[in-house]
Amino acid sequence: MKETIRYSKAQLRSVGMTLITAHSGCEGTPPNSIDHILAAIDSGAEMIEIDIRAHGDLLYLSHDVAEDPSACVTFERFLELIAPVPDLRVNCDVKTDGLITPVMEAARRFGVAHRMAFTGACNHRNDLIVAEGGQLWPSLWPCADNETAVRHACDSFQGVGEPILNLHYSMISESNLTYLRDRGMDFSAWTVDDEAVLRELLCKGITNITTRKPRLALALRDEIQGTPASRGLLPLERMETMIREAGAIMRSVPDEVRNNPECKEGSANFVTAYDVKVQEFLKAELTKLFPDAHFFAEEDGESTQTIGAGYTFIIDPIDGTTNFMCGYDHSAVSVGLLSDGQPVFGGIYDPYRDEYYMAVTGQGATRNGCPIRVSARPVTRGIVSIGSAPYRKDTLSETVKEMTYNLFHTFADFRRSGSAALDICHVASGRLDAFCEPVLSPWDYAAGSVILAEAGGISTNFAGKTLDLSAPSSCVFGSANAHPAALAVCKKYVAVTE
Repeated sequence: MKETIRYSKAQLRSVGMTLITAHSGCEGTPPNSIDHILAAIDSGAEMIEIDIRAHGDLLYLSHDVAEDPSACVTFERFLELIAPVPDLRVNCDVKTDGLITPVMEAARRFGVAHRMAFTGACNHRNDLIVAEGGQLWPSLWPCADNETAVRHACDSFQGVGEPILNLHYSMISESNLTYLRDRGMDFSAWTVDDEAVLRELLCKGITNITTRKPRLALALRDEIQGTPASRGLLPLERMETMIREAGAIMRSVPDEVRNNPECKEGSANFVTAYDVKVQEFLKAELTKLFPDAHFFAEEDGESTQTIGAGYTFIIDPIDGTTNFMCGYDHSAVSVGLLSDGQPVFGGIYDPYRDEYYMAVTGQGATRNGCPIRVSARPVTRGIVSIGSAPYRKDTLSETVKEMTYNLFHTFADFRRSGSAALDICHVASGRLDAFCEPVLSPWDYAAGSVILAEAGGISTNFAGKTLDLSAPSSCVFGSANAHPAALAVCKKYVAVTE
């Protein structure tokens, strides 16, 4: 059975697509029931709506006060069911005041607190919601003057919580929509089950539609707005999970395995059983998401691999293998993605610092979800990292020695870390100012070059040209300040490295 892929609200909004929320009782199931939860999960909706009440210390799901709360689905049971479902958000309509803190405490125990958005009459407690780590979608009910009510709410809640008003679909007029969007806000509509209304709202491209017919809404979205894949969206949270799990495999390695590497071609070029294990894990998991993707991966060698049409993953399962086998904990998992030969994604995970670097072309670069930028330091105060090309000591050792000397006299100081992927990430995040190496393979820099570009940096070969992603290349990575200075040094060695 094909795995359901969900996309985040931010991703959907980045291409003007509507989030679909499965309302309690969706697909004909009893409201707030186990069947409702399972139907919502199976539908593929990005969000599920539930109603929460309390009976003493018991949190239970029910729109109305239940005669026998113990017979209702508990909130903990709900969390057990949705916790293993990647990317499924929760529209949490708290029916009893004072429950935000216990709801968030329970959500944190199951690792889903970041997925919680609060709607409903009891939830206009933004300071508390933000302090607890949730999001607020202020809710409105139809009234005699919907236009005045919407505009008042927009002005009251602008800059408070997420920029979304949650309201009945009858309140969404063209004038109200224009008023909100001019102020950076948008609508979430409830509860829309009629096909004609679903079509109308999808054509308007509002932020969210809550419906008891999520399968219909998703099919109409595909028809009207296009599929997420057709809009170039990637399942970023699922990809991050896979890359982090690959890093966990690295961290699980016993010392006796680290200390017994096999040698590959070239000097000081090692591979462990775990390079292969991590690579095979990534290929298997990514194939589930991208069945037609090609792979260009380090442990498969260069000679038999090509970059194909469509998606091609360029993988270094353990960048910094020598560090890894010596117990010098500075290595990373690196995954780059090309679409028709053009870089579109880079994900690099350092399992020892628990730092995940990620970028999508045109969408900026992040470290653990926070934006990163290259440094603005002058070169004379900056640090350059140098790769020593240890696999080619016989031909490049003198070049590396001379290049290091000249870079050292250009920058304030130099470093040698043993992981090209992490050096590029550290340039992207401003920890380093430049990184240079006479020869690297595409899996060393495919992911990092996307991250650096989105962080405002520059990647070229020693001749100042665009990096080749199909064959080894000399490399210069740097901030806008540092790259020209580093390139000026490295240009002297073009003839040696090509």
